Amino acid sequence: MLVELGRDEECLRWGDASPTGAPTQARSWTAVAAERWSERLPYSPRQWVVEVLREGVWRAAGTVEYRPDGHGAAEVGYAVHPAFRDNRVAVRALDLALEHAFTQDDVDTARWRAEVGNWASRRVAWRLGFSAPLTVRGLLPGHGQERRPRDGWVASLRHDEARTPAYPWLVVPTLEAGGVVLRPWRHTDAGRIVEACQDPVSQRYLPALPRPYGIGEAMAYVDRVRDSAARGTELAWCVTETGADVCVGSVALFGLGTQPGQAEVGYLAHPQVRGRGLLTVAVQSACRYALTSLTAGGLGLDRLLLRAAESNAPSRKVALAVGMTQTGRDRRAERLGDGTVEDMVRFDLLAGEITPL
Repeated sequence: MLVELGRDEECLRWGDASPTGAPTQARSWTAVAAERWSERLPYSPRQWVVEVLREGVWRAAGTVEYRPDGHGAAEVGYAVHPAFRDNRVAVRALDLALEHAFTQDDVDTARWRAEVGNWASRRVAWRLGFSAPLTVRGLLPGHGQERRPRDGWVASLRHDEARTPAYPWLVVPTLEAGGVVLRPWRHTDAGRIVEACQDPVSQRYLPALPRPYGIGEAMAYVDRVRDSAARGTELAWCVTETGADVCVGSVALFGLGTQPGQAEVGYLAHPQVRGRGLLTVAVQSACRYALTSLTAGGLGLDRLLLRAAESNAPSRKVALAVGMTQTGRDRRAERLGDGTVEDMVRFDLLAGEITPL
């Protein structure tokens, strides 16, 4: 198992805690790991082979470890054999390792780190209560002969904190109604994102857009909204038409968790489809999902807020078309992309004012 794990593409890609794929070195890893258990040094690593009971037989399924720094903290690592993935083996194994670290080795704080993009490892840490990760540029060495380091995530867990998720991890659902589909963003949508965000109308009413806006910015946006969903702060959809999987716009619910039961909705139409009513259908789908109760398959929010610049008549038209109520205005509240300053008109929509899912 150790040799196979050491040759696994996923482990090699992410540098997880696995021994080398060479049989002789795998045996050496096992011997060294066993020897370290006889040491009582405050910085001695603790390494295990993980076994799973399957069909009445205990089978080797991966490795788990922690490496104390001698000063009350320890860094964790884990790897699961491909045959045992997707059944929370890593979660259960790391939970046991943390219990030992906190109760037997006087570890105060466990640290987790992973390369940005290693979502499987991040989800394990999330399930066990680690803090929302920070991104550290250049945290990890590059692969092979790469001379440029890679960005990494870091998070921590104190010994007295619950080993249950500390914040919600949202999954972006696919929604379909009226010939319009809302689905998660993909990197392959980057070209259409660029087209929409380079449009003069978009740049006027979305002053925070980077300028210039290129493929790099679009790829970063896709990464950012996936990260925001994993933090429980935003849900963002790519809007397409049924039967034609081409981006025609975007809808997002952001500010989730800022005020309990509330969020703000935002949207953008690709310039090629403006005036066709597609965004109205898309926004209505997102609002319906947001305001439907949890038990009925929605997000369970009580209220949605929308803000639009005074001169943005199409956006205000969408708000009214989905049933929102104009509730007020914030005078001279927004400096637009062309430098002008305008009032922002506020709308809201309450649970019960839209047909549920």
